[in-house]
Amino acid sequence: MPIRIGLIVQIIAMLAAVHIVAASPIAGAEYFFDNDPGYGLGTSIAMQQGDSIQCSFRTTTTAPGFHMLYIRARDTLGIWGPPTRLQIWSEAIDSLPANIRSLEYFFDTDPGIGSGIHIGDFSTISVNSSLIADCSTLSLGFHSLYVRTIDGVGKPSFPIKRPIWVESSQLTPSNITAAEYFFDNDPGRGGGTAIPLTSNSQVQLNFIADLSTLSPGIHTLFSRVKDSYNNWGFPIGKTFWVEAQASTNPNITAAEYFMDSDPGRGNGTAVSVVPGQSIVTSFRVNLTQFNSGFHILFIRVRDSVKWGPPVGHGVWVERLSATAVPIVSGEYFIDTDPGYNHGTPLSVSESDSVTIAFNVDFSTITAGYHNLFIRTRDAQGRWSMPLSHRLLISSPPGVPQALLIQYQNQNAYLNWTLVDDSEIQEYRIYRDTTGYFSPPEQGTLVGSVNATTNTFIDSNVSDRYFYRVTAFKP
Repeated sequence: MPIRIGLIVQIIAMLAAVHIVAASPIAGAEYFFDNDPGYGLGTSIAMQQGDSIQCSFRTTTTAPGFHMLYIRARDTLGIWGPPTRLQIWSEAIDSLPANIRSLEYFFDTDPGIGSGIHIGDFSTISVNSSLIADCSTLSLGFHSLYVRTIDGVGKPSFPIKRPIWVESSQLTPSNITAAEYFFDNDPGRGGGTAIPLTSNSQVQLNFIADLSTLSPGIHTLFSRVKDSYNNWGFPIGKTFWVEAQASTNPNITAAEYFMDSDPGRGNGTAVSVVPGQSIVTSFRVNLTQFNSGFHILFIRVRDSVKWGPPVGHGVWVERLSATAVPIVSGEYFIDTDPGYNHGTPLSVSESDSVTIAFNVDFSTITAGYHNLFIRTRDAQGRWSMPLSHRLLISSPPGVPQALLIQYQNQNAYLNWTLVDDSEIQEYRIYRDTTGYFSPPEQGTLVGSVNATTNTFIDSNVSDRYFYRVTAFKP
Protein backbone atom coordinates (compact mmCIF):
# COMPACT_ATOMS: atom_id res chain seq x y z
CA MET A 1 0.00 0.00 0.00
CA PRO A 2 1.67 3.30 -1.04
CA ILE A 3 2.17 5.97 1.63
CA ARG A 4 1.78 9.71 1.24
CA ILE A 5 3.18 12.27 3.68
CA GLY A 6 2.47 15.25 1.44
CA LEU A 7 3.04 18.97 1.59
CA ILE A 8 2.60 19.35 5.35
CA VAL A 9 5.70 17.25 6.02
CA GLN A 10 7.74 19.23 3.53
CA ILE A 11 6.76 22.56 5.12
CA ILE A 12 7.61 21.29 8.61
CA ALA A 13 11.02 20.11 7.45
CA MET A 14 11.72 23.50 5.91
CA LEU A 15 10.83 25.33 9.11
CA ALA A 16 13.02 23.04 11.18
CA ALA A 17 16.01 23.62 8.95
CA VAL A 18 15.78 27.40 9.47
CA HIS A 19 16.73 26.92 13.12
CA ILE A 20 19.84 24.77 12.57
CA VAL A 21 22.60 27.09 13.83
CA ALA A 22 26.08 26.43 15.10
CA ALA A 23 29.10 28.34 16.33
CA SER A 24 31.29 26.63 13.73
CA PRO A 25 30.06 26.57 10.11
CA ILE A 26 27.57 23.79 9.36
CA ALA A 27 29.06 21.30 6.90
CA GLY A 28 26.39 18.58 6.68
CA ALA A 29 22.89 17.57 7.75
CA GLU A 30 20.81 14.39 7.85
CA TYR A 31 17.37 13.16 8.89
CA PHE A 32 15.89 9.91 10.16
CA PHE A 33 12.57 8.59 11.45
CA ASP A 34 11.72 7.24 14.91
CA ASN A 35 14.99 5.38 15.69
CA ASP A 36 18.48 6.87 15.52
CA PRO A 37 20.64 4.84 13.06
CA GLY A 38 23.84 6.47 14.42
CA TYR A 39 25.81 9.61 13.55
CA GLY A 40 26.32 9.94 9.79
CA LEU A 41 23.97 7.03 9.01
CA GLY A 42 20.77 9.03 8.45
CA THR A 43 19.54 10.25 5.08
CA SER A 44 21.79 13.08 3.88
CA ILE A 45 20.20 16.51 3.19
CA ALA A 46 21.57 18.57 0.29
CA MET A 47 22.75 21.95 1.62
CA GLN A 48 25.38 24.67 1.35
CA GLN A 49 27.91 25.20 4.14
CA GLY A 50 27.24 28.15 6.46
CA ASP A 51 26.73 29.33 10.07
CA SER A 52 23.02 28.59 9.62
CA ILE A 53 21.14 26.71 6.93
CA GLN A 54 17.72 26.78 5.30
CA CYS A 55 16.80 23.77 3.20
CA SER A 56 13.88 21.65 2.08
CA PHE A 57 13.70 17.98 1.19
CA ARG A 58 11.22 15.33 0.14
CA THR A 59 10.85 12.24 2.27
CA THR A 60 8.73 9.12 2.67
CA THR A 61 8.05 6.65 5.48
CA THR A 62 6.75 3.08 5.51
CA ALA A 63 3.83 2.84 7.92
CA PRO A 64 0.68 4.96 8.31
CA GLY A 65 0.21 6.83 11.59
CA PHE A 66 2.26 9.20 13.73
CA HIS A 67 6.05 9.22 13.34
CA MET A 68 8.92 11.29 14.70
CA LEU A 69 11.10 13.06 12.13
CA TYR A 70 14.59 13.96 13.45
CA ILE A 71 16.96 16.45 11.78
CA ARG A 72 20.53 17.20 12.90
CA ALA A 73 23.58 19.00 11.55
CA ARG A 74 27.36 18.51 11.64
CA ASP A 75 29.95 21.31 11.80
CA THR A 76 33.31 21.53 10.02
CA LEU A 77 35.02 19.94 13.04
CA GLY A 78 33.02 16.75 12.47
CA ILE A 79 30.89 17.26 15.59
CA TRP A 80 27.18 16.39 15.30
CA GLY A 81 24.65 18.51 17.16
CA PRO A 82 21.57 17.11 18.94
CA PRO A 83 18.64 16.36 16.61
CA THR A 84 15.57 18.54 16.26
CA ARG A 85 12.42 16.45 16.70
CA LEU A 86 9.15 16.93 14.78
CA GLN A 87 5.99 14.84 14.87
CA ILE A 88 4.38 14.01 11.53
CA TRP A 89 1.34 12.07 10.35
CA SER A 90 1.67 9.52 7.54
CA GLU A 91 -1.53 8.58 5.74
CA ALA A 92 -2.14 5.45 3.66
CA ILE A 93 -3.93 5.80 0.32
CA ASP A 94 -5.61 3.07 -1.68
CA SER A 95 -3.92 3.84 -4.99
CA LEU A 96 -1.11 5.88 -6.44
CA PRO A 97 -1.62 9.66 -6.10
CA ALA A 98 -3.75 11.15 -8.86
CA ASN A 99 -2.27 13.91 -10.98
CA ILE A 100 -2.95 17.49 -9.93
CA ARG A 101 -5.50 18.92 -12.31
CA SER A 102 -5.76 22.54 -11.17
CA LEU A 103 -4.64 25.06 -8.57
CA GLU A 104 -6.75 27.80 -6.95
CA TYR A 105 -6.56 30.37 -4.17
CA PHE A 106 -9.00 32.43 -2.10
CA PHE A 107 -8.95 34.92 0.77
CA ASP A 108 -10.39 34.56 4.31
CA THR A 109 -13.57 32.56 3.50
CA ASP A 110 -13.74 29.33 1.48
CA PRO A 111 -16.04 29.89 -1.58
CA GLY A 112 -16.28 26.13 -2.18
CA ILE A 113 -14.19 23.60 -4.04
CA GLY A 114 -13.47 24.80 -7.58
CA SER A 115 -14.87 28.28 -6.86
CA GLY A 116 -11.60 29.92 -5.88
CA ILE A 117 -9.48 32.07 -8.15
CA HIS A 118 -8.01 29.80 -10.83
CA ILE A 119 -4.17 29.72 -11.06
CA GLY A 120 -3.56 27.15 -13.78
CA ASP A 121 -4.19 23.68 -15.21
CA PHE A 122 -1.70 20.88 -14.66
CA SER A 123 -1.30 17.16 -15.14
CA THR A 124 1.52 16.20 -12.76
CA ILE A 125 1.85 14.57 -9.34
CA SER A 126 3.58 17.64 -7.87
CA VAL A 127 3.43 21.33 -8.76
CA ASN A 128 5.90 24.16 -8.17
CA SER A 129 4.08 27.37 -9.08
CA SER A 130 4.15 31.07 -8.24
CA LEU A 131 1.28 33.51 -8.35
CA ILE A 132 0.47 37.21 -8.10
CA ALA A 133 -2.65 37.40 -5.96
CA ASP A 134 -5.22 40.07 -6.77
CA CYS A 135 -5.71 42.04 -3.54
CA SER A 136 -7.67 44.89 -5.11
CA THR A 137 -10.94 43.87 -3.41
CA LEU A 138 -9.43 43.46 0.06
CA SER A 139 -9.68 46.02 2.82
CA LEU A 140 -6.53 47.29 4.53
CA GLY A 141 -5.21 45.12 7.36
CA PHE A 142 -4.64 41.40 8.03
CA HIS A 143 -6.09 38.70 5.79
CA SER A 144 -5.53 34.99 5.18
CA LEU A 145 -4.47 33.65 1.77
CA TYR A 146 -5.39 30.00 1.07
CA VAL A 147 -4.01 27.83 -1.77
CA ARG A 148 -5.12 24.28 -2.65
CA THR A 149 -4.94 21.75 -5.44
CA ILE A 150 -7.64 19.64 -7.07
CA ASP A 151 -6.66 16.26 -8.50
CA GLY A 152 -7.91 14.41 -11.56
CA VAL A 153 -10.76 12.73 -9.66
CA GLY A 154 -12.00 16.03 -8.19
CA LYS A 155 -10.53 15.62 -4.71
CA PRO A 156 -9.09 18.80 -3.15
CA SER A 157 -6.03 19.00 -0.95
CA PHE A 158 -6.11 20.67 2.45
CA PRO A 159 -5.68 24.41 1.80
CA ILE A 160 -2.38 25.97 2.81
CA LYS A 161 -2.89 29.14 4.83
CA ARG A 162 -0.61 32.18 4.90
CA PRO A 163 -1.38 35.41 6.81
CA ILE A 164 -0.83 38.57 4.76
CA TRP A 165 -0.97 42.31 5.46
CA VAL A 166 -2.66 44.64 2.97
CA GLU A 167 -1.81 48.32 2.95
CA SER A 168 -2.29 51.18 0.52
CA SER A 169 0.43 51.56 -2.11
CA GLN A 170 2.22 54.73 -3.18
CA LEU A 171 3.39 55.61 -6.63
CA THR A 172 6.98 56.22 -5.46
CA PRO A 173 8.94 54.60 -2.61
CA SER A 174 8.84 56.50 0.65
CA ASN A 175 11.45 57.08 3.36
CA ILE A 176 10.96 56.12 6.99
CA THR A 177 10.77 59.43 8.86
CA ALA A 178 9.74 58.52 12.42
CA ALA A 179 9.57 55.62 14.86
CA GLU A 180 8.09 55.03 18.31
CA TYR A 181 7.70 52.34 20.94
CA PHE A 182 5.18 51.52 23.65
CA PHE A 183 4.46 48.78 26.17
CA ASP A 184 1.50 46.41 26.37
CA ASN A 185 -1.35 48.78 25.32
CA ASP A 186 -1.37 50.87 22.13
CA PRO A 187 -1.64 54.60 22.99
CA GLY A 188 -2.56 55.35 19.37
CA ARG A 189 -0.40 56.11 16.35
CA GLY A 190 2.03 58.87 17.24
CA GLY A 191 1.29 58.51 20.94
CA GLY A 192 4.25 56.26 21.80
CA THR A 193 7.74 57.22 22.91
CA ALA A 194 9.73 58.61 19.98
CA ILE A 195 12.83 56.74 18.77
CA PRO A 196 15.55 58.93 17.22
CA LEU A 197 16.48 57.95 13.65
CA THR A 198 17.91 59.26 10.39
CA SER A 199 15.34 59.30 7.56
CA ASN A 200 16.00 56.57 5.00
CA SER A 201 14.20 53.90 2.97
CA GLN A 202 15.47 51.32 5.49
CA VAL A 203 16.42 51.87 9.13
CA GLN A 204 17.77 49.75 11.96
CA LEU A 205 16.34 50.74 15.33
CA ASN A 206 18.75 50.68 18.29
CA PHE A 207 17.40 52.30 21.42
CA ILE A 208 17.22 51.95 25.20
CA ALA A 209 13.64 51.57 26.41
CA ASP A 210 12.66 53.20 29.70
CA LEU A 211 11.36 50.44 32.01
CA SER A 212 11.07 52.57 35.14
CA THR A 213 7.25 52.72 35.00
CA LEU A 214 6.70 48.99 34.46
CA SER A 215 5.70 46.61 37.23
CA PRO A 216 7.61 43.33 37.72
CA GLY A 217 6.36 40.53 35.44
CA ILE A 218 5.79 39.81 31.75
CA HIS A 219 5.37 42.74 29.34
CA THR A 220 5.39 43.28 25.58
CA LEU A 221 7.48 45.94 23.86
CA PHE A 222 6.01 47.22 20.56
CA SER A 223 7.77 49.37 17.97
CA ARG A 224 6.55 50.84 14.66
CA VAL A 225 7.65 53.33 12.02
CA LYS A 226 6.06 56.09 9.91
CA ASP A 227 6.86 56.97 6.29
CA SER A 228 7.06 60.29 4.49
CA TYR A 229 3.39 59.92 3.44
CA ASN A 230 2.43 59.95 7.15
CA ASN A 231 1.47 56.26 7.08
CA TRP A 232 2.25 54.25 10.20
CA GLY A 233 3.23 50.60 9.83
CA PHE A 234 1.81 47.89 12.04
CA PRO A 235 3.63 47.37 15.37
CA ILE A 236 6.10 44.56 15.97
CA GLY A 237 5.99 43.09 19.49
CA LYS A 238 8.60 41.35 21.64
CA THR A 239 7.74 39.78 25.00
CA PHE A 240 10.15 40.20 27.92
CA TRP A 241 10.32 39.86 31.70
CA VAL A 242 10.76 42.72 34.18
CA GLU A 243 12.15 41.81 37.59
CA ALA A 244 12.23 44.08 40.62
CA GLN A 245 15.77 45.22 41.28
CA ALA A 246 17.00 45.08 44.86
CA SER A 247 19.00 48.01 46.25
CA THR A 248 21.98 45.64 46.46
CA ASN A 249 22.52 42.49 44.44
CA PRO A 250 21.56 39.55 46.67
CA ASN A 251 23.76 36.49 46.97
CA ILE A 252 22.80 33.28 45.21
CA THR A 253 22.31 30.75 48.00
CA ALA A 254 20.97 27.64 46.26
CA ALA A 255 20.55 25.99 42.85
CA GLU A 256 18.63 23.04 41.44
CA TYR A 257 18.02 21.25 38.17
CA PHE A 258 15.23 19.18 36.62
CA MET A 259 14.53 17.49 33.31
CA ASP A 260 11.60 18.22 30.95
CA SER A 261 8.81 18.88 33.52
CA ASP A 262 8.99 21.41 36.37
CA PRO A 263 8.43 19.66 39.74
CA GLY A 264 7.90 23.02 41.44
CA ARG A 265 10.34 25.50 42.94
CA GLY A 266 12.59 23.83 45.48
CA ASN A 267 11.61 20.32 44.36
CA GLY A 268 14.34 19.81 41.75
CA THR A 269 17.66 18.05 42.33
CA ALA A 270 19.88 20.26 44.49
CA VAL A 271 23.18 21.55 43.10
CA SER A 272 25.94 22.41 45.56
CA VAL A 273 27.02 26.08 45.25
CA VAL A 274 29.22 28.54 47.11
CA PRO A 275 27.00 31.58 47.90
CA GLY A 276 27.86 34.70 45.92
CA GLN A 277 26.43 37.34 43.57
CA SER A 278 27.50 35.16 40.65
CA ILE A 279 28.47 31.51 40.64
CA VAL A 280 30.27 29.07 38.34
CA THR A 281 29.68 25.42 39.17
CA SER A 282 29.70 21.97 37.59
CA PHE A 283 27.61 18.95 38.49
CA ARG A 284 26.63 15.48 37.29
CA VAL A 285 23.09 14.86 36.05
CA ASN A 286 21.46 11.51 36.85
CA LEU A 287 20.08 10.30 33.51
CA THR A 288 19.32 6.70 34.49
CA GLN A 289 15.54 7.22 34.45
CA PHE A 290 15.38 8.90 31.03
CA ASN A 291 14.86 7.16 27.71
CA SER A 292 17.09 7.76 24.70
CA GLY A 293 16.12 10.88 22.78
CA PHE A 294 15.89 14.65 23.12
CA HIS A 295 15.30 16.18 26.56
CA ILE A 296 15.44 19.63 28.17
CA LEU A 297 17.70 20.23 31.20
CA PHE A 298 16.51 23.18 33.31
CA ILE A 299 18.64 25.00 35.89
CA ARG A 300 17.53 27.74 38.29
CA VAL A 301 19.00 29.55 41.28
CA ARG A 302 17.63 31.10 44.45
CA ASP A 303 18.65 34.05 46.59
CA SER A 304 17.67 34.58 50.20
CA VAL A 305 14.13 35.56 49.15
CA LYS A 306 12.97 33.84 45.95
CA TRP A 307 13.74 31.52 43.05
CA GLY A 308 14.68 32.89 39.64
CA PRO A 309 13.19 31.65 36.32
CA PRO A 310 14.66 28.38 34.98
CA VAL A 311 17.11 28.36 32.05
CA GLY A 312 16.69 25.41 29.65
CA HIS A 313 19.31 23.56 27.58
CA GLY A 314 18.54 20.87 25.01
CA VAL A 315 20.37 17.58 25.64
CA TRP A 316 20.48 14.28 23.78
CA VAL A 317 20.33 11.11 25.90
CA GLU A 318 21.57 7.84 24.43
CA ARG A 319 21.14 4.61 26.37
CA LEU A 320 24.21 2.42 26.57
CA SER A 321 24.04 -1.36 26.67
CA ALA A 322 24.18 -3.04 30.09
CA THR A 323 27.47 -4.73 29.19
CA ALA A 324 30.45 -2.79 27.89
CA VAL A 325 31.11 -3.16 24.15
CA PRO A 326 34.86 -3.43 23.41
CA ILE A 327 36.71 -0.96 21.20
CA VAL A 328 38.07 -2.75 18.12
CA SER A 329 39.53 -0.04 15.86
CA GLY A 330 40.41 3.61 15.58
CA GLU A 331 41.41 6.27 13.09
CA TYR A 332 42.65 9.84 12.93
CA PHE A 333 42.34 12.70 10.46
CA ILE A 334 43.50 16.31 10.26
CA ASP A 335 41.15 19.30 9.85
CA THR A 336 38.56 17.77 7.47
CA ASP A 337 36.51 14.66 8.25
CA PRO A 338 36.91 12.19 5.35
CA GLY A 339 33.97 10.09 6.64
CA TYR A 340 33.81 7.00 8.80
CA ASN A 341 36.43 4.34 7.92
CA HIS A 342 38.29 6.80 5.65
CA GLY A 343 40.71 8.28 8.20
CA THR A 344 44.24 7.00 8.82
CA PRO A 345 43.87 3.67 10.68
CA LEU A 346 45.19 3.27 14.24
CA SER A 347 46.36 -0.02 15.72
CA VAL A 348 44.08 -0.88 18.67
CA SER A 349 44.11 -3.86 21.02
CA GLU A 350 40.49 -4.88 21.56
CA SER A 351 39.40 -3.70 25.03
CA ASP A 352 36.71 -1.75 26.92
CA SER A 353 39.11 1.19 27.11
CA VAL A 354 42.30 1.83 25.17
CA THR A 355 45.39 4.04 25.34
CA ILE A 356 46.79 4.72 21.87
CA ALA A 357 50.30 5.96 21.07
CA PHE A 358 50.94 6.67 17.40
CA ASN A 359 52.97 8.76 14.98
CA VAL A 360 51.17 11.31 12.82
CA ASP A 361 52.23 11.87 9.22
CA PHE A 362 52.63 15.64 8.80
CA SER A 363 54.50 15.44 5.48
CA THR A 364 51.60 16.91 3.50
CA ILE A 365 50.49 19.43 6.15
CA THR A 366 51.32 23.11 5.71
CA ALA A 367 52.77 25.22 8.49
CA GLY A 368 50.27 26.83 10.86
CA TYR A 369 47.49 25.77 13.23
CA HIS A 370 45.63 22.51 12.54
CA ASN A 371 43.15 20.24 14.31
CA LEU A 372 43.96 16.56 14.89
CA PHE A 373 40.86 14.35 15.36
CA ILE A 374 40.81 10.84 16.82
CA ARG A 375 37.84 8.46 17.07
CA THR A 376 37.23 4.77 17.82
CA ARG A 377 34.75 2.11 16.72
CA ASP A 378 33.24 -0.58 18.94
CA ALA A 379 32.42 -4.22 18.17
CA GLN A 380 28.87 -3.23 17.12
CA GLY A 381 30.20 -0.92 14.41
CA ARG A 382 29.38 2.34 16.23
CA TRP A 383 31.85 5.21 15.95
CA SER A 384 32.56 7.53 18.85
CA MET A 385 32.47 11.32 18.64
CA PRO A 386 35.92 12.54 17.50
CA LEU A 387 38.29 14.02 20.08
CA SER A 388 40.14 17.08 18.81
CA HIS A 389 43.58 18.45 19.61
CA ARG A 390 44.90 21.84 18.46
CA LEU A 391 48.36 21.65 16.85
CA LEU A 392 50.84 24.25 15.61
CA ILE A 393 52.96 23.00 12.70
CA SER A 394 56.11 25.08 12.21
CA SER A 395 58.04 25.34 8.98
CA PRO A 396 61.62 23.95 9.24
CA PRO A 397 64.28 26.53 10.09
CA GLY A 398 66.75 27.72 7.53
CA VAL A 399 70.41 26.69 7.48
CA PRO A 400 73.08 29.12 8.76
CA GLN A 401 75.45 30.07 5.94
CA ALA A 402 79.10 31.13 5.51
CA LEU A 403 80.45 29.23 8.51
CA LEU A 404 84.02 30.39 9.20
CA ILE A 405 86.30 28.54 11.66
CA GLN A 406 89.67 29.79 12.95
CA TYR A 407 92.00 27.88 15.32
CA GLN A 408 94.22 29.82 17.72
CA ASN A 409 95.80 28.82 21.04
CA GLN A 410 93.80 25.57 21.27
CA ASN A 411 90.54 27.50 20.74
CA ALA A 412 88.20 27.25 17.77
CA TYR A 413 86.55 30.52 16.83
CA LEU A 414 83.26 30.09 14.83
CA ASN A 415 81.37 32.77 12.90
CA TRP A 416 78.32 32.40 10.62
CA THR A 417 75.51 34.34 8.93
CA LEU A 418 72.24 34.56 10.89
CA VAL A 419 69.09 33.03 9.41
CA ASP A 420 66.30 35.51 8.64
CA ASP A 421 63.52 33.88 10.69
CA SER A 422 61.87 35.54 13.71
CA GLU A 423 60.80 32.16 15.15
CA ILE A 424 64.36 30.88 15.66
CA GLN A 425 65.09 30.44 19.36
CA GLU A 426 68.80 29.56 19.37
CA TYR A 427 71.77 28.21 17.40
CA ARG A 428 73.28 24.86 18.40
CA ILE A 429 76.91 23.93 17.73
CA TYR A 430 77.99 20.31 17.14
CA ARG A 431 81.46 18.85 16.55
CA ASP A 432 82.79 15.50 15.36
CA THR A 433 86.11 14.00 14.37
CA THR A 434 84.80 12.37 11.16
CA GLY A 435 82.89 15.20 9.53
CA TYR A 436 79.81 13.04 8.77
CA PHE A 437 76.87 14.93 10.25
CA SER A 438 73.96 12.83 9.08
CA PRO A 439 71.54 13.34 10.67
CA PRO A 440 72.45 16.68 12.32
CA GLU A 441 72.07 15.12 15.78
CA GLN A 442 75.18 13.01 15.21
CA GLY A 443 78.23 14.48 16.80
CA THR A 444 78.69 16.12 20.18
CA LEU A 445 76.71 19.18 21.20
CA VAL A 446 79.33 21.58 22.54
CA GLY A 447 77.14 24.63 23.13
CA SER A 448 74.40 26.99 22.01
CA VAL A 449 73.86 30.75 21.63
CA ASN A 450 70.75 32.91 21.37
CA ALA A 451 69.05 33.82 18.12
CA THR A 452 70.86 37.17 17.76
CA THR A 453 74.42 35.82 18.24
CA ASN A 454 76.49 34.52 15.32
CA THR A 455 79.75 33.68 17.10
CA PHE A 456 80.95 30.87 19.37
CA ILE A 457 84.30 29.87 20.96
CA ASP A 458 85.08 26.19 21.55
CA SER A 459 87.80 26.22 24.22
CA ASN A 460 90.59 23.73 24.91
CA VAL A 461 90.47 22.04 21.51
CA SER A 462 92.89 19.09 21.74
CA ASP A 463 92.12 17.38 18.44
CA ARG A 464 91.08 18.17 14.91
CA TYR A 465 87.29 18.65 14.76
CA PHE A 466 84.62 19.26 12.16
CA TYR A 467 81.83 21.69 13.19
CA ARG A 468 78.22 22.13 12.27
CA VAL A 469 75.86 24.98 13.31
CA THR A 470 72.07 24.44 13.22
CA ALA A 471 69.18 26.84 13.81
CA PHE A 472 66.51 25.65 16.25
CA LYS A 473 62.96 26.79 16.78
CA PRO A 474 60.27 25.14 18.96
